[in-house]
Amino acid sequence: MKLTEQSFADSAVMYATAADTVAKNLQEAVRERGKAVFAVSGGKTPAPLFQLLSQMSLPWHLITVILVDERFVPDDHADSNAALVKQNLLQHEAKGATFLPMFLAGMDAEQCARHFDDQLRELGGIVDVAVLGMGDDGHTASWFPDCAQIHALIDPLNPRFCAVSEPTKAPHKRLTLTLPALLKSRLLALLITGENKKTVYREARQFAEPIEALPIRALLHQHRVPVHIFRA
Repeated sequence: MKLTEQSFADSAVMYATAADTVAKNLQEAVRERGKAVFAVSGGKTPAPLFQLLSQMSLPWHLITVILVDERFVPDDHADSNAALVKQNLLQHEAKGATFLPMFLAGMDAEQCARHFDDQLRELGGIVDVAVLGMGDDGHTASWFPDCAQIHALIDPLNPRFCAVSEPTKAPHKRLTLTLPALLKSRLLALLITGENKKTVYREARQFAEPIEALPIRALLHQHRVPVHIFRA
């Protein structure tokens, strides 16, 4: 398991350290490939990280920002991950980045997923850095334990990079990157905050079947991509 774990008493120090780690890996990707693909998650947890990154002097004009997952809602909806990213990351220095949304008006969820899958393949099918969170139920991206698609979403042999997820205990149909897409990353940065999530994370660190019961295990127990956990 290529796993690095850092625990912080101060969340501000955690976010600053995470920002430096993400920035370093994006810069390395640009040096090696001439471009970088940066996948980001929604929710409240990554917002402070995005705000720090937005003010860092990176080659943003060579960086494409994509979403790890998105609720199937327009970007003016209160639950839109695209809106959160635009408000917190694509500001200041990071205004120069290219942003590819998952949701597109006039398409149904499956059409959006296939369109985004095609776009990611046009970028080389590589996500250089992905910032992930985890829910109290052990989900990451939109890999919910209760969604009908969970087996396919975390199947390392799934040919799809982007697919639809339909959770029964969370609002909205979702669009999400699949495990194969994230396994093409240079680095997976996982942010864990709060005592409840720390407890779930400790449980997920212990391998157990079925993996679908705590989908984050699909990332914590793979051996292809480094995972850097930041806990506060």
